[in-house]
Amino acid sequence: MSSQKRHSKRRKKNLRQLEPLFRGVKEALIHDLSDDYMSRICYGRKRGEDVPINTGCPPYTFKKFAQLLNFDKRVIWGTDKSFEVLSAEAFKGFVESQQTFICPEPMSLRATRVIQEASRLCHKILGVFDEDEWLDSCSFGKRAAVGLPRSQSYLDVRFERISGTPKQRAAFNQCLARDVHLLRAVRKRSRIRPNCDVIRATAVPKSFKAARVIAPDTVLGGFLSRGLGDLIRRRLEKETHIDLSKQQDRHRRWAQVASKNGHLSTIDMSKASDSFTWRHIELLVPISWHEALDAVRTRHCEVLDSTIELNSYMLMGSGHTFPLQTLLFYCLAEATRLLLKSRGKVSVYGDDIIVPTRISRQLIVVMSELGFTINSEKSFYDKPDPERPSHTFFRESCGGDYKGGIDVRPYMPECDLQSDGVVPRNVKLAWCHKMINGLLDRWDSCEIPVTLSYLLREIHSEMGRISLVPSWEVDHAGIRHHIPSYLTLGMEVSDITYEASFPAYYRLVYNTPIRKRATDERPYVWYSYYLANNETPARKTLTLWDLLDEENREAKVKDYDQPILLSGENRKDVKGCYRWKKQGPRPLKARKGQKRLKTKQGITAI
Repeated sequence: MSSQKRHSKRRKKNLRQLEPLFRGVKEALIHDLSDDYMSRICYGRKRGEDVPINTGCPPYTFKKFAQLLNFDKRVIWGTDKSFEVLSAEAFKGFVESQQTFICPEPMSLRATRVIQEASRLCHKILGVFDEDEWLDSCSFGKRAAVGLPRSQSYLDVRFERISGTPKQRAAFNQCLARDVHLLRAVRKRSRIRPNCDVIRATAVPKSFKAARVIAPDTVLGGFLSRGLGDLIRRRLEKETHIDLSKQQDRHRRWAQVASKNGHLSTIDMSKASDSFTWRHIELLVPISWHEALDAVRTRHCEVLDSTIELNSYMLMGSGHTFPLQTLLFYCLAEATRLLLKSRGKVSVYGDDIIVPTRISRQLIVVMSELGFTINSEKSFYDKPDPERPSHTFFRESCGGDYKGGIDVRPYMPECDLQSDGVVPRNVKLAWCHKMINGLLDRWDSCEIPVTLSYLLREIHSEMGRISLVPSWEVDHAGIRHHIPSYLTLGMEVSDITYEASFPAYYRLVYNTPIRKRATDERPYVWYSYYLANNETPARKTLTLWDLLDEENREAKVKDYDQPILLSGENRKDVKGCYRWKKQGPRPLKARKGQKRLKTKQGITAI
């Protein structure tokens, strides 16, 4: 058998299938979390279907519902629609939706009043446009662009493939006149490129039932829109409380508080960035900003080998899309609150809106009249009722799900089993570790014992041991675990592993410098060590469940927490603490034409 066939056979032997692993975890979760009541509620529901929020069930039961129904919501099974089919459907829907994105003319009196107040707020926040500040903020990013995939988005490659519209090239020439170093770099690397007035739409995976359409901008469009986005971000942070770098955590915190009494509502928009037209920009944004906003846009898009004219002003893929839609949605929501003379908090992060509950329905009506679409599945604006218990309120914002002030968001792994169904052994182990860490972040070990046992058996059957890593490590490195201070002994810990099988004794491996010569000495510290008075305690076993149990951890490790001094001469007093592994000199390899003689010290080349 040739070496190529032998290696191919070995590679096939090391491949593993991921689909049985995900199905096994799902069945184990059903065994751990389901009961007769849940079986009746969940029977007949499709995968990924939203959990009914008005059932009146307590938060813990609701969390079980959500975990059972949404565990594989982001998993693409082999029987689901292929990505090519989902992409074709997404492109077809994108072309049809572009014809519906319009600003209704004439608008109702209510929408007109809101637009006028929102325009006043937008003028106050943005102020007068400063071209120098804009051009100084422009920079090249790492996103894909026209004719430039993400894998080749390096700065020197961008200079060779510069693309942009005539207005973008005119603005870029002003940047070159202001920056000598950029001018020299462009002259050295850039080539003559024709004007690019058309961008191309591409599809990316979103879920098992839909794909997302994005349109990478031109190289110069990304350069200019990135600076414009930074400028809008700074003005927004200066005039309001919205800081986009911290707004996600704030939204999750406010959603948790609102789920206790229902005084705030969370509203989510559907196709938010695509819904803004140039008419919306003219009505809301100051006139001094129109020229810069018009320079970074592209009016035509190539979809399915055909070019269409875009009704949407901004698409996903531009650098100023997110800050601008945050600003405009905030102005519309705040204007509605001011006109209704209501009190409460108004906050926006992208298309995620938080407003007082008393104005939520009026805001939804105004948004619909202006041509925007509300995502009813992710919008929660039920009013407080004294007869309803507080735990019936549910709020969701920025990836946080809360019911009655309790976090009820389930663990939902993301995996494409159609393209990554057969993987090497180490990838399967990484998935097992990732799922264990994700489940332990949402559930206690005593709540899902069957699921954890199943995953631990899978890991042990592949590795022969269970790896525990510190809590600051990544998800797929091992089982994240709090290492108590009495084990580290003030040293840097690299790994904790099981000995032979589980549950058994643990072993700490320290990062030690490599010693000179051919002697390899590494200390191995065991859980059972001799105390300072040289008395030998009974060897005890700590299992994985003992270490993961945070409530009883201190009581279980109390016997091991003994003061030991390992500095200077006191190091010799601790007997049995170290086991020194000494090796003799390494044997030398014989060169061609040399004989090999066996001696007591090893094989020596002559």
